[in-house]
Amino acid sequence: MRLLEVLIGLFFLIISLGYLYRPTIIIRFNAWGRKYLFNDQLLITHRKKIGVVLLIIAIIFLYGGLIGR
Repeated sequence: MRLLEVLIGLFFLIISLGYLYRPTIIIRFNAWGRKYLFNDQLLITHRKKIGVVLLIIAIIFLYGGLIGR
């Protein structure tokens, strides 16, 4: 379970940093999932908000996975 939490945390960390610092990579990744997951307008207007939310989720999962219960 701890490994799963760490992997999920790392996934969200990578995605959040992409939203915050490399939006062009996210736009390229967005090309295949545009119809189902993302919207370019959402990326352009809310990229910092989405990046911060994903960063918080990543921190929670990483903390839970590394500290344990």
